[in-house]
Amino acid sequence: IIGRSGAGKSTLIRCLNGLERPDSGEVFIEGREISRLGERDLQPLRRRIGMIFQHFNLLSAKTVEDNVALPLKIEGRPKAERLKRAAELLDLVGLSEKAKAYPASLSGGQKQRVGIARALAARPALLLSDEATSALDPETTRSILALLKDINRQLGLTILLITHEMEVIRSIADRVALIDAGRIVEQGPVWSVFADPRSEITRSLLGAIRPQLPAELAARLLPAAGAETILRVDVAGEAASGPLLSDLAIAVPGAFRLVHGGIDHIQQ
Repeated sequence: IIGRSGAGKSTLIRCLNGLERPDSGEVFIEGREISRLGERDLQPLRRRIGMIFQHFNLLSAKTVEDNVALPLKIEGRPKAERLKRAAELLDLVGLSEKAKAYPASLSGGQKQRVGIARALAARPALLLSDEATSALDPETTRSILALLKDINRQLGLTILLITHEMEVIRSIADRVALIDAGRIVEQGPVWSVFADPRSEITRSLLGAIRPQLPAELAARLLPAAGAETILRVDVAGEAASGPLLSDLAIAVPGAFRLVHGGIDHIQQ
């Protein structure tokens, strides 16, 4: 789910885990409508939903393994079971050697890995990620996104990721929905939405990562009487693997030249 600040992304995610009640509509988790459930009925359902936070939300007085095991302690699981599960998850996120460390000694990326491990402790069916990488540097962001993608494949876990960065969507998502002022204005497979954006806000958000004609060059290419025709050609999907230049030469008789171009890879 992507949108600008204030679009309603975090409110939507709070509806999905039962922290907010929607004014209308329905919320189904694993086939069960949850928006009208009481607090007692919501508790077991929330265990099926893991949550990763922007600012990690680790308990500073507890070790890494105790932070990871905390959801299981709340469930009343035996200590041996809690520590065994924590060890499995720390191995999964590449932090086995930090089990006895405290959060203050960790980098931002390591803290987020602990947060991911904790979110997986109760074996959820759905993992919610609310701006989980926006407090991280670009290199750490890439490693966290790669980890989430790996978890998605290894565990068969659905991940719903809230972000305001199109680069994050391109890196990890299969489907995207764009939210604006509390409404979904566009949705579909990532490659399809990126290749042919329909809404103005989608085109605006994509401007930073799609190949764009530099403004200085565009200003010099304004058509004048008797000037050359300027074409913009976008191809996606199967068409993008065809002989584009020779096809263009057939379609447009006479000489032509390339002014600017770019290739983007999304979902292979």
